[in-house]
Amino acid sequence: NVEFADEEVSAPSSFGSDAEEAEQLRRMKEPAEDGCYYDDPLWYGKTIEEIRTATENAKIEGNAASREGDWRKANRYWKDALKGAEKTNDLE
Repeated sequence: NVEFADEEVSAPSSFGSDAEEAEQLRRMKEPAEDGCYYDDPLWYGKTIEEIRTATENAKIEGNAASREGDWRKANRYWKDALKGAEKTNDLE
């Protein structure tokens, strides 16, 4: 049997307050000084125009895969296209 002391133990937050955490998350979604985004592996190091191009290409590839009957591949491309579309709409 393990007995615990009657002391409350709390781990320190890596972000601090909720407001600080929200601000840090917001900043992560903005472009870095070089104009590139680093908040997702899909567009890591890409500019907004490169994200738009990649989004359009993913949509085209998904449509092509669906015509070939490869639904798993089509679904993957469409998910990437949706994610890119959501990202670019956030910025406009």
